[in-house]
Amino acid sequence: MHISGRRIGVALSVLLSLVVVVSIELVKFTGPQVDFLMNTRGLIVAALLALVTYASPAIWIFLFTGRRGVGGTNLVWAVMALAVARVAVQVSSGSLRLILGFVAVSIGLATITLVAAATSRFGGVLVARGFAGGVFLSAALSLSFGTLDVIWRPGFVAGAVTGAIVALAVALAARMRSLPEQPYAQGLWALGPALSLAIMVFANPAFTSSQAGIPLWAATVSLLAAFLLATVLLRSQGQPTLLLTLVVVLATATVYFVPGWPQPGAALVSIIVVVFVALLGGGVCGLVAVATERSQRLSSRRRLAGAASGTGLLVILPTLVFQVDYDIPLGFPNAFVIVTAAALLCVYALYVERWERRLGHRASQPDPSANSRSGQLAQMGALVGVAVLTVIGAFIVRPTVPDEIPEIAVSQARVLNWNLHYGVSLDGDLTWDEMAEVISDSGAHIVALQEVSRGWILGGGGDMLTYLANELGMEYAFVGAADLQFGNALLWNPMTPLTDIERTALAYGDGPQHRSAIAGTWVSSGIDIRFVSAHLQHRESNTPTRMLQIADLFEGLDIDSSAVVMGDFNAEPGWPEIIHFESQGFESAVDVYGDPNAMTYPATDPTYRIDWTFTLGVTTGETTVLDTEASDHLPILSSVSVPAPNLN
Repeated sequence: MHISGRRIGVALSVLLSLVVVVSIELVKFTGPQVDFLMNTRGLIVAALLALVTYASPAIWIFLFTGRRGVGGTNLVWAVMALAVARVAVQVSSGSLRLILGFVAVSIGLATITLVAAATSRFGGVLVARGFAGGVFLSAALSLSFGTLDVIWRPGFVAGAVTGAIVALAVALAARMRSLPEQPYAQGLWALGPALSLAIMVFANPAFTSSQAGIPLWAATVSLLAAFLLATVLLRSQGQPTLLLTLVVVLATATVYFVPGWPQPGAALVSIIVVVFVALLGGGVCGLVAVATERSQRLSSRRRLAGAASGTGLLVILPTLVFQVDYDIPLGFPNAFVIVTAAALLCVYALYVERWERRLGHRASQPDPSANSRSGQLAQMGALVGVAVLTVIGAFIVRPTVPDEIPEIAVSQARVLNWNLHYGVSLDGDLTWDEMAEVISDSGAHIVALQEVSRGWILGGGGDMLTYLANELGMEYAFVGAADLQFGNALLWNPMTPLTDIERTALAYGDGPQHRSAIAGTWVSSGIDIRFVSAHLQHRESNTPTRMLQIADLFEGLDIDSSAVVMGDFNAEPGWPEIIHFESQGFESAVDVYGDPNAMTYPATDPTYRIDWTFTLGVTTGETTVLDTEASDHLPILSSVSVPAPNLN
């Protein structure tokens, strides 16, 4: 049985949503893989491989279309290839999984272009609806899994969800296999910057949470508001293109430049960020409707292939350039890269609208099928589906710490210090569950973390801090470092609450990354013990910068008579940085109470000790460097308590 008449456009729009869901997950999956290659093969090799991968959708366009244009048969082949590739990634592991991930994302972007081309014959509004449904459904689905995407999860549930999505996509494509070759809109490459903005910003609740300084569950308000705004805009008779371009550029700049660093700032700033993220999401969806409306014509496979590669490159380039700044500074704020991507979409939408007016058309005028009964049902179904999944996700990621904590006397606290490498293990996998298990098994009451990812694409785009806190039943405090999505944190058991949380920026010096530190106070037996998590500059030769950062650490965090200073100091035994701590009366817990020969980096074959736990004015107990490959660093576990009173 085939879909007929005016329902075809709606069905194509739904198919586009499903393809976008699968492809966004694959784009986020390749982030940790690119990072893995950066660490093992170098920045240039990783960047080149990423660029080649995201330019290669053109090859798949040629394979799927053969000598034909865009028709039903092409869609079937493309969607089936994407389904097989996505399932293969889910069930594979190791190096094979890495290779399949890069192949699958290339197929996914080619399939998005093909389905969008077929949908565009019914108007840009249906393309935009498919785009909006896909990006917001992807975000809601990720939320419902605690922001650790399905693709990273083993087991029946993850397999069932993956299978259901790809099976529905294949079924829809199969029902349109007789769709004849027809003209399609030009300029489908505009989906590239739109997808990039969605993945990095407005359909990324972890980004909104960290950028606004609000809990992850509260960031879902912005997600729902953006989808609701997009839904309203795409029901209207044409888009206010000039207004939307102003809103999109202003919103992108506001979201990145208004929040302070190393923390967002006042409550008003949080509200502004949430509002403008929602405006950005709605505005981008409206501009997609305009940008994909350009007069349709039968076009060569080369044009379509070019559009597919353009989409791919404009998805990955903003991310790559944005991230490169943290190793090779660009000389200007890297947020301008994201603003430029937004501006590119805006300029093209304005060009399309002007072109259409010259031809006597009105850009983004809805096809009758868009607002038909089936179109309205599809739109309502998408709205309800995203809303339900988002509410479920908000419930799942809500804080799990009980409101009332029984008063239990704790005289000795176990403390853990660990650089988490933004949740990425040595083989490129996300190992959040393993990290949570290590922390739980250690029995730590207070945990100092570095390189914590909250929406970073190289870390998979999720909120690992909220995930770990909820898995462990702990509370947390966070401070941005490289940016507000990448920083340091303290976790604590409610039995050993930390108060007087302070955050401080550390000297930039020779760079290339901004650094910060965070501190909290635990009161034990009437004595305040200060706990600190810090991460110092990483280039070996930059001892002067690290010394400046240590000075800022002491000046900015009220480190007094009783303190436990933990972190990745990127300094080895005997270096000036370590000597300085010892000259201030601090003891190295590993040297005095553990094994001085224990190394902490890299985890597989540790040959350096660059992670430290320093104690001052407290009784320090046995200290151990734990053995795990969940991160590229090894954690240090110690116990501390208030010194016994001197009775003499």
